[in-house]
This record gives sequence, structure tokens and C-alpha cells, in this order.
Amino acid sequence: MNRNFTFFLSCFLILAELSAQTPDIIPLSKKVGLTVDAEENVFFRIFPDIDGFYSAQFYDAGKNKIIIQIVFIEFSQRSVRRRSLTMREFIQLQQHVDVQPHITNHDRDGISKNLTYLTTINILESIFPEKTLHTKKTSLFTMVASKEHSRLVQVSGIEDNFPFYGKIILNKHGVVKENYLVKSLTMSGESWVYPELLSTLKLAVGENIKIGEKNFKIVDTVNDD
Repeated sequence: MNRNFTFFLSCFLILAELSAQTPDIIPLSKKVGLTVDAEENVFFRIFPDIDGFYSAQFYDAGKNKIIIQIVFIEFSQRSVRRRSLTMREFIQLQQHVDVQPHITNHDRDGISKNLTYLTTINILESIFPEKTLHTKKTSLFTMVASKEHSRLVQVSGIEDNFPFYGKIILNKHGVVKENYLVKSLTMSGESWVYPELLSTLKLAVGENIKIGEKNFKIVDTVNDD
């Protein structure tokens, strides 16, 4: 396990222990549970506009707002998209599912045969040789805070070598190389944020942002990733 992935896991464990301070995952319906999978999405017609749908979870962000984290397959890789609903819109979607019959194993088998993209990604992830070079980006939603403000945001943990294609470009540092990524994110407890978050939380580069009980120093803003 490389160092940067260890950084992400330690951060994740801190958040799990402090789940009372993070937004709750809420079930859309008893018929789908906490996570909507691909077969349920087709059967209940929840997100018919999302090509390559993989899964979705709903987060109660408070203040009459529901955040949806949607995972979908694009170019044989998992990507994440976010949407927001008002509580009224969420209840309407909930009722849309509740009035329909339960999905059966027979239903699932029939639907899964047509979801060829799921078979493709499972095959691709299983055929690479043991020493194949790979990297991951893992994202989750959580609450972050400054001294006076807090917001639900997406926090991402990245492994060494990320990304294989394209570049991460920071405002001050410029193009990120692997040695700087390890030094900044793994060794120094620093963070990079999008400029919009600074204005939302009334923060500036050089100040700290709080995730759970741990503070991370903001050292740069992300121009492009």
C-alpha cells in the first residue's frame, strides 16, 4: 500500500469514528435501502438520464437540501457526479419508488443481462497482471468547517501517480509532480481546495480547514484536475 493511499485511509477512519458530525446517508425507500444499485435504477426508473449508472446514495445536508452522490461508468472507469434536491423533490422521488412493486431476483437477472457495461468493467478490473501500474482517486462527502462556517463538500483521496492522464495544476505551485504530492498531502498534513470553498467558508490560503477533529492547512487552490 503506498503512502498517499494510507493518508486517505487514515482520514477516512477519522471521519467514520465521528459519524455524528457528518451528514447522514438516508434511504430513498425501503425497497432500495441506503444505496441504489444499477438494477434498481432501471427497475424503478430513478435516474433514467444517467448513462452507465452504477450506484447512488442520498445525504441529508440539512436546511431542506438533499445531496445525491451518483457513481457512473464512463470510458470503463467509475466517475462521480453530484446533484441536489429539495426535501419536497426527494419526497416526490421517494413516492415514485414506493408505489411500485418490489424488485425480485428474477427482475434483477433480466435487467443485469442488458447492463453490459457492468460486465465490462468487472472483466477489465480482473484481467490486469499482478504488477500492472495503477492508481485511484476515492471521494466521499463530509462536513468541513472553518471557525465560523461549515459546509457539506466532496473530499478526495488520491494515490501516488494520480492522474495517469492530464495534470493537477495548483494556483501557486503549478503542475503537481509525484514527489510534491507525497510531501504535501502525506507528510505535511496539508490540503488543496477549490477557490469556491475559500469564499464559501471565508478562508484564505495559509489558514486551516477542519475535517472531523483534525485540522489541515490550506496551502494552495486547484486550478485544474
